[in-house]
Amino acid sequence: MRCFSVQPPCRSESGAVLISGLLMLTVMTVLGVSRIQSAQLETRMAGNFGHRVAAFEGAEAAVLAAESFLSGGGVSLDAFDDDGADGLYNDDINQLWRSVDWGLESSGRHRAVYLPAMNASYVIQRYGSFETMGLNISGYGGDVGDTRRELFLITARGVGPGGTGQVFIQTTYEVSM
Repeated sequence: MRCFSVQPPCRSESGAVLISGLLMLTVMTVLGVSRIQSAQLETRMAGNFGHRVAAFEGAEAAVLAAESFLSGGGVSLDAFDDDGADGLYNDDINQLWRSVDWGLESSGRHRAVYLPAMNASYVIQRYGSFETMGLNISGYGGDVGDTRRELFLITARGVGPGGTGQVFIQTTYEVSM
C-alpha cells in the first residue's frame, strides 16, 4: 500500500488581515480616549458654570441684604467714615472694591460685611446727598414737597462652593431721608 500525502500549495501569507485589524483597533482606541477626555472637560465646564451661578446668586443676595440694611431706617450717616471697620465707607476711596479684604476672617482697615449663609460680602460707600424739588406736573396727588435723598454705592462679592468662581456686582441705591 502506498501512502500519498497531499500538501496544500505553498502560499506566502503577508498578514494583511492582522495589520488592518491592529490599525482599526488603534483608531478605535484613539477615538475612545479622546471622547473620554472630552466628556471630562464638559463635566468640569458644567461644574464651573454651577459654581459661577452660585457665586452670582450669593452676590445678588448680598446686594439685597445691603439694600435692606440701608432702607431699614436705623442707619446713621456718621457711620460712613474712612476706617472701614464695619463695611461702611465715605466716598474718599476710589475703586474701593479693589482694596477691601473680602475674606471671612478679615481684619484691619478695609473690611467687608461677610454673610456666611450666602458665602458673600458687601461694602457700602456713601456718595452724598441731594435735594429733589417736589414737582407735581400732572396736578394729581397734591403737593409732593422737597425731600433730601442719600445716594450709596453697594459693591457685593459672591464666591462659589469651595472658593471657586467669584462674582462682583455694583449698584447704586437711593434712600430718602
